[in-house]
Amino acid sequence: MKKFISLLLCTTLLISLFCINVNAAEAEELTVPRVYVTTDDGNGNTIEKADGYVGANIKIEDVDGSVLEDKASFKVRGNSTALAEKKPFTFKFSKKKDVLGMGKGKKWALLANCFDPTLMRN
Repeated sequence: MKKFISLLLCTTLLISLFCINVNAAEAEELTVPRVYVTTDDGNGNTIEKADGYVGANIKIEDVDGSVLEDKASFKVRGNSTALAEKKPFTFKFSKKKDVLGMGKGKKWALLANCFDPTLMRN
């Protein structure tokens, strides 16, 4: 009886490991747009609210393979959210650009939603 229970537990463990590996493989196939920002000073320091607009290069890769690369100005967005660990940013281009198929605009926002764990307020 002990051997049967041991065999049953080992089989269950192997099946659960297989299911976890399948889910991990599916997760790698999912893609989302990526945004890369390199500030002009490039020293890795964080941008603070008091800094105002900071020059940067931005690269936005869409799921369909299209890439938008341009120069932009970044600043920390908001008042109370500017003090949070995960900061929201506003960035603006010199001319209107179509970003991720959302239409043309000169000024864009990257929201962190740091105070909304449900992500339902926006």
